[in-house]
Amino acid sequence: HKHQMLDASRDLYRYTLRCIRMRMKLEDQKRQQENLLLSVLPVRISMEMKLAIIERLKENNDRIVPDRSFHSLYVKRHQNVSILYADIVGFTRLASDCTPKELVVVLNELFGKFDQIGRA
Repeated sequence: HKHQMLDASRDLYRYTLRCIRMRMKLEDQKRQQENLLLSVLPVRISMEMKLAIIERLKENNDRIVPDRSFHSLYVKRHQNVSILYADIVGFTRLASDCTPKELVVVLNELFGKFDQIGRA
């Protein structure tokens, strides 16, 4: 009887340990997904998308049901906005010659100059 209790305790410990590890792995994946989303979308839009997904899960009792619409629109109205379309000559070569961080710095400086010109 004592050995059975020890075996059951070990099994329970192993099961609990697996659950904790799985939970930590899921939390890490969730953080990675959120960071990826925030790296490509503004915070406001990513939060709206996240809330919409949570609401859809609640409506369907936590079952994942595909969204039948093509996509949801996350629109925010802005006043006094100009849109500039630009073709950066030599961009492909520039992108291949720079590290991603250097490319972001160059593009940030370039678009900053466009902003300065637009304010003048």
